[in-house]
Amino acid sequence: LYMDKQECCEEHFSWRVRQCMGNDEPVYYRDGSTSTCKKGDTRDDYDIAFDTLAECCKELVWWDEYGCLQFSPKVIEFEYTIDLEEFAEPTNCQDADAIAKRMQDAMAPAMPSGTFVLVVGLGGITIENDVALGTTQCGGTISGGYQGDYSTASDYSDPPGTTTSVTFRVSTDCPSSGCSDAQSVQSLYDSTLQSLLTYAQGSMTQDIVSSADISPAVPQLKHIVVDSTSMSSDGTYTNPLNDEDSLIEATSFTVEGELSVSGFDTSSFDAAEKAEAISFFQAGIETTLESEGLSYP
Repeated sequence: LYMDKQECCEEHFSWRVRQCMGNDEPVYYRDGSTSTCKKGDTRDDYDIAFDTLAECCKELVWWDEYGCLQFSPKVIEFEYTIDLEEFAEPTNCQDADAIAKRMQDAMAPAMPSGTFVLVVGLGGITIENDVALGTTQCGGTISGGYQGDYSTASDYSDPPGTTTSVTFRVSTDCPSSGCSDAQSVQSLYDSTLQSLLTYAQGSMTQDIVSSADISPAVPQLKHIVVDSTSMSSDGTYTNPLNDEDSLIEATSFTVEGELSVSGFDTSSFDAAEKAEAISFFQAGIETTLESEGLSYP
């Protein structure tokens, strides 16, 4: 027997800790059909995923990192907080993890298309999922690892008489056709935030309460009441049109004759892969030459 779920998952499912833990937050993974990276809850066969677009492009589309950054589907991210009445801050990470995942699952069907919502804070507790390891990390007012210290209280039949603030991180698709300039990105942020407010004013309370008894039960949520008037956001969001993480430091050379690329071995490539690599190099050379007022023969 194990003291908590994470210990069991790491012992028996080390190659699929994320799935065992139920950490299905959207991540960046390679879209092999287009040599770009996209964000979602689907992984490749090897479960290789990254926190950021820049990391994904650098590691998985290294031969055309710039093109990957330019043509990969973009997202905007922001956070907002809202108070839950009759909800007490959990006392250990395992409970915090279970509560966060249940809330996310309950809210998911009502989210706007292309929008994912993660719980990243419960009162003074911070919750992060380690994409590389697939594990859940808690901080803030919780210490003592994933399990932590369990409360002696096990009866949640009565409302706790406590209000706790919950922090959500929102990720929403920013398609090229709808995110062409700063104004369109701002409009997407405004409309997404308004949709979340409308949801908080509507069925959010009932959705979460109804999910509390789904097995395995999360009784801490059975009495919550969403205070929609407390919803707030600081107005900041990631702008996919101006992402410093997406900048590539590069040096261009003017050469005549052959260009030798150190460390690039095509001996194991099949004909299609070689053709793809050549096309990417040609595109990169053309872009560099054009920036200098030159042309590619």
